[in-house]
Amino acid sequence: MAGFHAIETPRLILRRLELSDARTVEHLAGAVEVARTTANVPHPYPQGLAERWIRSTHAPLSSGMSIQLGLSLRADGALVGAIALVRDPPGTGGQIGYWLGLPWWGEGYMTEAVGAILEHAGQAMNLDHVIAEVFMGNVASTRVLEKTGFEFVGQAERDLPLRGGRKQVKRFERRLSGLGRSS
Repeated sequence: MAGFHAIETPRLILRRLELSDARTVEHLAGAVEVARTTANVPHPYPQGLAERWIRSTHAPLSSGMSIQLGLSLRADGALVGAIALVRDPPGTGGQIGYWLGLPWWGEGYMTEAVGAILEHAGQAMNLDHVIAEVFMGNVASTRVLEKTGFEFVGQAERDLPLRGGRKQVKRFERRLSGLGRSS
């Protein structure tokens, strides 16, 4: 994905994260309501972690192994969240994860972002399927996945140290045929 350019939707720009986003990431992702819906976002959010995380997103984006992007509003450029699609080496599948700042919950932004990154992944990463896992009771994220064509495929238990140990998750899968993949 060398030469990656932003993915645009009607209301969002999915773009490379920059170090200038770090303070906003710490503020938005650090909210307890946001962190508790994710497997990997700590709470409290340590100062300096956002810079390290942002730096870590650049090389995988260039290599095509993952797409980790900030979600910015087209209207004013405000960073409102992040989304990632990571290839499961060495196969043709990937895993998606995302978070959205609390002030923008319930506005349909994440549904828009997930749809856009899936379309891009089908074309640029040549994935044939994507999986997602959500915590039991995370109704909003479940709805995002359902609206973007994911199907429930079962439950699993995951070891999630940042969430206090083993947790039950719902597992979803989406086939990407018809999104621009060459057969």
